Amino acid sequence: MQYIYLHGFASSPKSKKAHFFKRQFKNLQIPLEIPDLNCGNFTDLTLTCQIDVIASLLKRSSENKFVLIGSSLGGYISTLCANLKHQYPIFKKIHKLVLLAPAFSFYSRILSKDKNKLKEWKRQGFIQVEHYQWKKTLPLNYQLVKDAQKYEYLKLERKIPTLIFHGIKDDTVPYDLSVKYLELNPQAKLVLLNADHSLLNVLNFIWNDTKNFLEI
Repeated sequence: MQYIYLHGFASSPKSKKAHFFKRQFKNLQIPLEIPDLNCGNFTDLTLTCQIDVIASLLKRSSENKFVLIGSSLGGYISTLCANLKHQYPIFKKIHKLVLLAPAFSFYSRILSKDKNKLKEWKRQGFIQVEHYQWKKTLPLNYQLVKDAQKYEYLKLERKIPTLIFHGIKDDTVPYDLSVKYLELNPQAKLVLLNADHSLLNVLNFIWNDTKNFLEI
């Protein structure tokens, strides 16, 4: 079994949650892979690029089973990978998912933002985005939006064991999106927590539940 942690949007393998999980797995003497999902320069970021990074990582591995632990956009990417097993046969080897405030409905939530700002992004081709980990503003190509559209109606219904954590104070990704996910995935377990989108105040609880779920 290989364990892979997928960080969120405008984040990196150096994020607080990535460090937390890396440390916990290290304590159990289990390797945790944390790929960089910024697609080289962040400006050209797309969901397809991130999916390709995961596919390449799995293809290079000698393992036959994989667990994806995804935070925010990384959680959404995790579910996309699990459900793209026909386009990417290597994803059939995804065995379990752990999702932290998964950014479901990514495309439609972008469209629901400031309409004028969205039009300007489309007109100019780029928008300036604050990158949390690199602590600077970077341009982001509108191609992200166009690419995300093709995944919006992909049914996320592959029946594999899934554990979801979501904060009831999350004002970035509403927790009701995780509730809706359960309608197609009754095998999944959703744990609602008194936390915001970061989930930083409940990481120890999340780890204990995750460890039991993964049986490690």
